[in-house]
Amino acid sequence: MSSVYERVILSLLTESKVDTFARRLTQKVVNATKKKMDDINKKRSLILNMKVQWPGFLKRKDEFGTPAGRLHRAQMMKGQGPSPFGPMEISLKLAIEVIPRPASKDDVVMSAAWAPFHDQLIIQVQVVSTTGVVKPQHLSKIQSDCYEVIRHELEHSTQTSEKLVGGMRAGGEMMSGVPRQVWSNPKTLGDYFLSEAEVEAFVAGLYHKAKRTRTPFVQALDEFIERLMRQTTRFGSDAVEMRNVLMTVRWKWYDYAKKRFPKAVVQ
Repeated sequence: MSSVYERVILSLLTESKVDTFARRLTQKVVNATKKKMDDINKKRSLILNMKVQWPGFLKRKDEFGTPAGRLHRAQMMKGQGPSPFGPMEISLKLAIEVIPRPASKDDVVMSAAWAPFHDQLIIQVQVVSTTGVVKPQHLSKIQSDCYEVIRHELEHSTQTSEKLVGGMRAGGEMMSGVPRQVWSNPKTLGDYFLSEAEVEAFVAGLYHKAKRTRTPFVQALDEFIERLMRQTTRFGSDAVEMRNVLMTVRWKWYDYAKKRFPKAVVQ
């Protein structure tokens, strides 16, 4: 085999392994939610902490990807953080909140974050319930959304410090203002969604979800962009200006997907 062909094959194998790992973590989240459903419904909120071994194929490229980097972190944290000598683990923190809303409709709102300093994947789930309790249909939505957000955050776990810092800077600006100011500001949204770290992570997450739901990638991409457009409209953004920014985001993500996942745009 030629070296180029070998690299392509190895890359595809790695992508497949990461996708499988994302599915495994998704199932872990769903099973934990199901197991603790009575407690969640009783307390209205619950935080679950789990650990999984860091798989060898998930190559870390930031400063904590080396023994020296992990040792330096342990010294800064005075031994309160991840061990620099033991097996690498991902700490999975799942925070679930039930929001009773009789006049609304059942829904699930999910967000996630990767905390590189703590090797932690944080998943926050808000269950909007007309009856005030978690129901089976909520579990289905949790599973569906988990595919995307977990794969997104696993992508961040493999990025260099430079990419992560760039994405965090854009994300920090996005989170610093009140929602109306953020979602009506084309530059703020554009800087975030077009940062290199987020382009890679959003495309990886969308591609993984599209595969799991047997949806063409382009359709999943367009649906996501339309959701963003509706969100910005609710906060009073200039429709034309915001549409131009989001179409740039769509083009950038589509172009990246064609290079990284050649079959994604034709499935």
